[in-house]
Amino acid sequence: MHDALSRKLEYLPKTAARVMPVGAQPTECPTPPLPSRDMNVSEKEWRELRRAAIRDYHGRIRAWAEQNGLPLNSRGRIPTAFHEKYLQATDDDITDILAEIGRLRPPRTPTAYDYLTGPEWQHFLGAASFSLVWVHGIDTSECLRKLTWLHPVPGGPAPLGDVMSRAEPPSGDITGAVEIGEWTLLYMPNYGGSAAASVAERLSGDDHQAVAYWQIAAIGRVRFLYWRGGELLTEFDPMFPNDRQGSQPHLLVPQMTDTGLLPVDDPDDWPRDHALKALDLADRITGGAHAGPEVIGGTFLWAAPRQAPTERPRDSRNPTMKTLPQSLAAQLVRTDFSDDRAWAAVRATIETPNEDGFRAYAGVIDDLAYRDLTTEEVLGLVPPDSRNPFLAIVDRATIESPEMPILVIDLRGERGEIRVIATEFWGIENNLSLANMDFHEFADAVDPDGVFRGF
Repeated sequence: MHDALSRKLEYLPKTAARVMPVGAQPTECPTPPLPSRDMNVSEKEWRELRRAAIRDYHGRIRAWAEQNGLPLNSRGRIPTAFHEKYLQATDDDITDILAEIGRLRPPRTPTAYDYLTGPEWQHFLGAASFSLVWVHGIDTSECLRKLTWLHPVPGGPAPLGDVMSRAEPPSGDITGAVEIGEWTLLYMPNYGGSAAASVAERLSGDDHQAVAYWQIAAIGRVRFLYWRGGELLTEFDPMFPNDRQGSQPHLLVPQMTDTGLLPVDDPDDWPRDHALKALDLADRITGGAHAGPEVIGGTFLWAAPRQAPTERPRDSRNPTMKTLPQSLAAQLVRTDFSDDRAWAAVRATIETPNEDGFRAYAGVIDDLAYRDLTTEEVLGLVPPDSRNPFLAIVDRATIESPEMPILVIDLRGERGEIRVIATEFWGIENNLSLANMDFHEFADAVDPDGVFRGF
């Protein structure tokens, strides 16, 4: 750290370096004078001050642990219990130091990070799943037109609440578009995962830029992606910003550093508020296309998946039969209508979070047009350009068994199929939709009767 910053850091209140044996009583240590409120530091200097204070604090803990013969864990990290013991033994509390450093932070232009930290917006970050995709140089109508599986929602532009409260609200995964300067923001309130990546990839063609952020809070997944010209340049989980993929994984390092996502030099220097910092990163890349409450709560041009046929064709082998409705979410199709109570039990099982908070997020197709269709007939209705990893079917075998084994068919490989009991359906849906696992990993774990009941 340069001399100017070193001098500024000297003003910060900190406990003198006191390496004390375990169990010793803390002694009083005078606190240096508090920094002047008139002290001027830049945003970069402020971040360096904060980082240096954390680094020095961790150094003091390590020295104390070494003197007292307390080993760090195998990865060199400082266990949480060490922090508590160190505080009790030394009264060296970094909270006070960081609070004083926080007072020095210079004012800055509000970004999405600032908007989303407000209490009125916390419900947004607590949503089960949502996606935000910013696209440069394409207007709202053109964006939605390029997403060929969608059609406009009648009634014109409106806030999401107004659209969903109409007498006939749109069904399926609704998508809204709004222009913010040279960028169009696509807001998908019901889904995340590969859906956002597919949208960003398609809209970034012809040398356009696309920034995507999605989260599925129920399974603790967050992702940030940057596309240009149909190529994924950078992708990472904001919780692990050092682990980046894409053709140019280091492209956004300067901006990631500015937002505080990087560096993560010390394994204990976990990125705070990683989701908010990722949204701050999107704000910087787009030059201030804020996704704040005044935007998300405002007027969007909405579109929804095209509707399924309302009547079943007389001849299911008719080549003119309409395909399944387009959707970015994996689909679960009901073909057996013999027992409504059993069907309700299937839905309740897959849509209710289990004791660990996990549930499935497949799009349900409950339409008499698909009654008694065979597996081959349903597969024949999958759109040729479908990006879904699998198709799920609730048929007679599902309805008649207490375990409710759902038929799952791989759409990315050779269309192998297995059955998955309803209580484990969340696992295959979550992991295949997020590309965490491959279909064969579940197929290799089925019981002799061809049913997957968990690993």
